[in-house]
Amino acid sequence: MTHDQGGHVNYTHPAHNVKDLYLSAYCAKELPIDVVLGTVDSIDVMGSNYLANMPLWYRLLNCGFRVPASAGTDCFLNQIKSRLPGQERVYVKIDGEFNYQRWIDGLKAGRTFVTNAPMFEFGVNDLRAGDTIRLAQPDKIRVVGQVTSQYPLDRVEIIYNGDVNYAADIPSKATDVRLDRKISIPGSGWIALRASGPDHPDQPRGTVFGHTSPIYVEVVHKPLDARAEAEFFLGWIDRLWQDVRKRNRLPGQHHLHVESQIAQARAVYLRLAGH
Repeated sequence: MTHDQGGHVNYTHPAHNVKDLYLSAYCAKELPIDVVLGTVDSIDVMGSNYLANMPLWYRLLNCGFRVPASAGTDCFLNQIKSRLPGQERVYVKIDGEFNYQRWIDGLKAGRTFVTNAPMFEFGVNDLRAGDTIRLAQPDKIRVVGQVTSQYPLDRVEIIYNGDVNYAADIPSKATDVRLDRKISIPGSGWIALRASGPDHPDQPRGTVFGHTSPIYVEVVHKPLDARAEAEFFLGWIDRLWQDVRKRNRLPGQHHLHVESQIAQARAVYLRLAGH
């Protein structure tokens, strides 16, 4: 319905449980299905628990889904230990004069980074977050970045397909880290910058952290290998369908609609898994 009105759909707090990304209340159990159906424009990588949100996001990216990073502080209460208002947020790079629609367009295009302190500049071969690099064969690319933070940093990393490709050498209590490095790209995937720092008294409930949206890489004849991640989501969908049937709260017509959506998603993940 949001898309019918030309709107942007963002998934909030997609995961909570680091040990089992599916298992917790209020998590986005239908997210892997909605991504396949094209109803998700971005997800909150920060918001609630980035330690759980991030690996779920990585798995979606490793399936080839281009889902930009967003963020939100969620609720903040005076009854329990909570985050500060605006503590976790998304920044969007826009072209031209600022207005709301350009900000939304930039978010949808993936020109974002999420943060509770670190600020990013990030480029690959003169391209920026949300762009796609196309290579005729495996090659080296140049990654340039700068991370500045009001609180000290202890890690600034280049992430390639969910793994740390390079970690910068950082002096003690650094608040300004720059990188300019060539990395080898053996196949298609995605590249991003990630930064973190130790606990700080002005950062309630969590360490210093930030992450850019990816720059995507397409290498001819070297597609992204999504088999392991697709198997993970097939297992996820099986658990969801079992829960839907166990709760049995859907009227007949809606039950058939949900079953059809699950079947569509399963077909995509089966293809990605090589079945």
